[in-house]
Amino acid sequence: MAGAAAAALSLGGLDRVLAKDYANRQILLAFSGGPDAARALLAAVGGSILTLAALVFSITVLVLQLTSTQYSPRALRTFMRDRTSKVTMGVFLGTFVFVLLGLREVRTETAAGAEFVPGMLVTGALLLTLVSLYMFIFYIHHISRSIQASSIIAAIAHESAETLERLYRDEFGPQSRIARPVVFEGDPVEVIVARSADTVVTVDTPSLVRLAQDHDACLELTPGLGEFIVTGQMVFKVYGNPIPDHESALRHVRLGDHRTMEQDLRFGFRQLVDIAIRALSASTNDPSTAIQSLDRLHDLLRRLGQREFPTHSHEDDGGTVRLSMNPQSWESFVRDAVEEIAYYAADTPAVSRRLQRMYDDLMENLPPERAAVVRRVATETGWV
Repeated sequence: MAGAAAAALSLGGLDRVLAKDYANRQILLAFSGGPDAARALLAAVGGSILTLAALVFSITVLVLQLTSTQYSPRALRTFMRDRTSKVTMGVFLGTFVFVLLGLREVRTETAAGAEFVPGMLVTGALLLTLVSLYMFIFYIHHISRSIQASSIIAAIAHESAETLERLYRDEFGPQSRIARPVVFEGDPVEVIVARSADTVVTVDTPSLVRLAQDHDACLELTPGLGEFIVTGQMVFKVYGNPIPDHESALRHVRLGDHRTMEQDLRFGFRQLVDIAIRALSASTNDPSTAIQSLDRLHDLLRRLGQREFPTHSHEDDGGTVRLSMNPQSWESFVRDAVEEIAYYAADTPAVSRRLQRMYDDLMENLPPERAAVVRRVATETGWV
């Protein structure tokens, strides 16, 4: 919208510079009609574009409602982050602003001055109208594809895979160890509690390490990523020396009203599982969608099972552990991916067979330590 306003003002200035050429019909690309025709054209474009914008907004709201009820409320963030919808709405509203500013440039002949028709500006409005029509057709095509279950599942899986590649880079090797929280000696000198209730979204570990080092203290973060904490709940245990300003520690733990995949890969698993169990419900009864979710979970588990989990103890430059966090274990990911689906898929043969194939493949191709965890979970869920 800001760009359209700047373009309209610029073209209006150019039209005033070229006014004499318009009179001599030397600018062939410029609109050559009179002021009444220019006003009628711009008014028609403005009204039509505003109607298209309202239609796009209505379709978007309808799609959000459909996604929330049919798939999962947590899948809404996929549409909230969709750039096509945002660009389409921006083009429509930008065109409307362009047209409004163009209307103020059109003048009929009065005692105060001669008539003036901004030919280049009107031509620009026509070009923007063609762009808007193209964007509308493209948006309809895009939204019809994006509401398909396969597209929603693929978008969630793609974002999860990006998070996996960013957070779990190292290959699992013979020297790998199970990540465990550090146990500090002695009792904590104080605890830091939450000032408000919300979900742990991200943790700024470098800043917390520097804070602990400045006070010669050690911090233990008790809630994990994605966990909801209530007002007054313990967030940190402080060992060594106390930290006078508790807010300085709390501000490095970002809270929000919903989980994200910035540091929380398990949220991606949660979304895929939600879609699968919604598809297995009696009201939906869509095993094909559940199988598509399992396909993506299988891929993520196989990739994650071959990666080293990042450390959850963070040291300062001198090698002293300053921060300990709750580790996310391989077993927690396996249980997140299969326990609920296995429960709801017990009476669905197609999903049961797909789940069995996933178990067999993981136990055959993952390192022995990781495969043993899969076997244990499969045994507990009744598949082995």
